[in-house]
Parts: sequence; C-alpha cells; structure tokens
Amino acid sequence: FGLGRDVLRRRLDELRQRARSFRGPAAVDAVATTPRLPPWDREVLEVLVGVPEGAGIVVRDVHSADLESDEGRTVVEAARRLHDAGRTVGLSGLLLELTDPALQSLLVAVDEANAARGSLDESERMDAFVSALHRRAAGRGANASARAIKTSCLDPVAEAELLERLVAQRRVVQGISEPKEG
Repeated sequence: FGLGRDVLRRRLDELRQRARSFRGPAAVDAVATTPRLPPWDREVLEVLVGVPEGAGIVVRDVHSADLESDEGRTVVEAARRLHDAGRTVGLSGLLLELTDPALQSLLVAVDEANAARGSLDESERMDAFVSALHRRAAGRGANASARAIKTSCLDPVAEAELLERLVAQRRVVQGISEPKEG
C-alpha cells in the first residue's frame, strides 16, 4: 500500500485506543503483549522487518526448523509466501499478510526496537546476519562431525580428515581465522 512506518504505527496506536474503549484495557494489553523470542528468532524477524532487501537471504537460507518459536516460524513462512509471489516483505507487507493481532503487534514491537537501537545501517546489518548464518551452519556441521566421530568406526585416515573438518567448523563458529604458516 506504500504506507510508511510512522503511518502504520499511528494507525496501530489508533486501533489499540479504539479497542481499549470497546473491550477495556486488559484485553488490549493481552494483545499488545509480545512474547519473548529466542535470540535467533528475534534476529531473523529484525532482518525481515528492518531490511526488506535481506528477505531473499532469509527465505533461501533460514528454514522453519532453524527457529524455536511458533511465532518466528509463522512469520518466516509468511515472508516466504510474499517473496515467492514477488511482493515486498517489509513490515507493511507482513502486517497485511498476517491477520493475527498478536503477530502484528510482535512485528511492530520488533520494528520499534530496531528503530530505537538504530546502530547499524542496512549493509552492516546484513553482513552481521550473513556471518551469523555461516556460524550457525558451521555449528550444525561441527555437531554432525562430532556425532560421526563418536558413533562411526572409521579408518585412521578418514577419522583424521573428519577431525580436521571438525576443527575448521569450530573455528568458523567461534570466529577464529585459519592459522597462518610461518
């Protein structure tokens, strides 16, 4: 609809005020209360809401199983539908796609937290997000390698290769660069 964030926030505040007068403050506060999200889920939602250009990366590289909360999975699936349909995946698109008032409130709260923090520009934000994606993928790979070492009967060469891969994956997870020779 081409609405800005300020317009959406004002409209949401108006709707909350109107709902408060009809149902009383307790009902509106229950809708306005946002669930505490796991850190990775919040990070993904912050990118979807705050950096719409990053939606393609989220849709491609973040799977529902990577998220711990139902709210996070629901929002990512909505973003995937919007992206696949060629529609914009920012705050306004997600608010229109999701009809659950609690999810809409959550997205507005995430956007407001992004605006209040305002420390990174969009390219820095995406660089940090992509780096976090790589670390998470390396962590999953390291866990799989560790399980394989513990549960498999490998010949010494294969075990050495798997151990080297495990060490490299752990370095990525911890943000440690490869050692330099010399």
